[in-house]
Amino acid sequence: MSPSNPDTLAALNSATLGASMPVVTLPDGSKIQTGTVGALLVNIRNYDQLMSDVTNDEDKRKELEEKMAASMPVLKKSGAFVRSL
Repeated sequence: MSPSNPDTLAALNSATLGASMPVVTLPDGSKIQTGTVGALLVNIRNYDQLMSDVTNDEDKRKELEEKMAASMPVLKKSGAFVRSL
């Protein structure tokens, strides 16, 4: 999974949310995938459920971690994470 590939993120978000999400253009002209925050929240919920299960599946954990990591560059680029001084 390449987090820098917008098509990959679109596929991940669509699979997680069960719907095809549109792409939006930021003021700088770059395009980002919508639905990223929603998909991240669903993946966090699934991760928490998995981690509370005594017999958690290592492969599923890694898959969810990769999905969550894939959303970070888009969220950073969109200004979701603002560094304050």
